[in-house]
Amino acid sequence: MKRGYMDWKLELLPQEQLEMRQKEFIKGFSEKGIDAAVVYADVASADEMQYLTNLGPYWANATAVLFKDGRVLLVTGLSPRVNPWITKITGIDNSRIISAGPKLNFKIADVLKEQLGSTGVIGLTGKYLPQEMAEALENAGFRTAPYQKPREELLEVRDDAYLNTIKQGIKLMEEAIRKALEHPELQNMPRKRIAAEVEYACRTAGAMDILILNGDEGLVFGQPQEVLNNETPWTLYLQIQYLGEWIVLARNMQKGHDEKALSARDKAADVLKPGKIELAWVEENLGFSVCTEILSDHLSYREEKEAVLREGQVVSLRVTDQDRGVFLEDMYQVSAQGGKRLT
Repeated sequence: MKRGYMDWKLELLPQEQLEMRQKEFIKGFSEKGIDAAVVYADVASADEMQYLTNLGPYWANATAVLFKDGRVLLVTGLSPRVNPWITKITGIDNSRIISAGPKLNFKIADVLKEQLGSTGVIGLTGKYLPQEMAEALENAGFRTAPYQKPREELLEVRDDAYLNTIKQGIKLMEEAIRKALEHPELQNMPRKRIAAEVEYACRTAGAMDILILNGDEGLVFGQPQEVLNNETPWTLYLQIQYLGEWIVLARNMQKGHDEKALSARDKAADVLKPGKIELAWVEENLGFSVCTEILSDHLSYREEKEAVLREGQVVSLRVTDQDRGVFLEDMYQVSAQGGKRLT
């Protein structure tokens, strides 16, 4: 659940950088004859919206409409009383924010009819854009076209503003986690209490959202239980959102139990160089996998067989040792010298 009041940190994301993201997104319109694109977001998944407008809905949902002439409108399922906050966090004038409530999916078609008439091609962006919205646009007379490749390119190798944000988030969260795990009674706490201490520390440090799971010896993951933090190997899995961007980190909680996996992780990071790479492999009874995007649905990502990594790209590297019940995950930046560990 999202918590806290989020502001626009201009020192991390300058306004001109946010506008540059929008311009890069719009560049591909002419190739597909697109007049405008709709970008959907809700409380569960807002990666594209966050990157293009700096808005991640705390509750309900919202849709950004980006026109080929550079205009941006927001149609939200939020109350009009939060429009001043939306203006503050996105830079979009209140006159271009339309509150639609629960009829958001249909209101988009009405808004575009007012702006374009009932003609034109509307690009559909995002994995979770509602089918109901697409159908409403088509019923209003528009043609729709998938507009995913530019979105994928933007989220694959991101700009310095993203990198600066994620580095600050990692620094703040790791300091908070370390402090929570230094609790003098840690070894006598059940895992549920440990998870609660970590969550409280991260929220206090500025986490917008957080998912915490624990994994048992068999690497089966679920919500932390009232199981004592004893000598049995177990994993603490964290997925933390800071200023809209996601951080992933997983560690085995039995001291010294993951030394082999940690050493293998550091060696494997050498393959995280620009160029073609296999995304999953096994070596010395350890499993390795690379995820090329850390997004809101990271927990359920499915590995492809291979990908082409690019300089500066941020990925995650996962290492598993089924025999010892070890699961590690860290974030890296791709470079010609190999992966630079961020977490």
